[in-house]
Amino acid sequence: GRERTPAEYRASLQLITRHAQDLLRVLETLLSSARAGESRAAHSSDARTSAEHAAAGLEEFLKAQGKSLDLVCERSPRVDVEGEVVERILSPLLENAARFARERIVLDIRSVDGEVVFDVRDDGPGVDLGERERIFEPGFRGGQVRGDGHTGAGLGLSLVRRLARAAGGEVHAGDPKAGASFAVRLPAA
Repeated sequence: GRERTPAEYRASLQLITRHAQDLLRVLETLLSSARAGESRAAHSSDARTSAEHAAAGLEEFLKAQGKSLDLVCERSPRVDVEGEVVERILSPLLENAARFARERIVLDIRSVDGEVVFDVRDDGPGVDLGERERIFEPGFRGGQVRGDGHTGAGLGLSLVRRLARAAGGEVHAGDPKAGASFAVRLPAA
């Protein structure tokens, strides 16, 4: 066969590196999940701080794409969950939103009936009605995801749900007028 160019090698290595980082995040998430299950009562955290940490890693990507992320949080409630676990729950949702948004992502944090609700919304193509629950299955790759050339393990949302449940909460795909919407509910401290 023909020799590969340095650019092709570089692209392949970048892909391998990204897969390795994805798997490392998966393992970290599973470890966080195990810790959340055994020590929930011991650690509470500030909702806004965890959200800011989760969003911080996306700043460069968003700037390069000309997209914005707005964090809406009037009074920062405390969550009955470790900050690191809250970050691991929010990160994949924010990463998806950053990929699919046309221009804008909103992360809205509020307290409702003893829970803290994190609403992640974007103005992208949204989630097909028929896939609202299937997107939380391990390995499921939605039609929208396949189209953008992203080759993750398809584990992001299943881990988000697993972690949220381990922490005494839940996550659902919402029903917005346009774009995708995910609501994470965690117990308030």
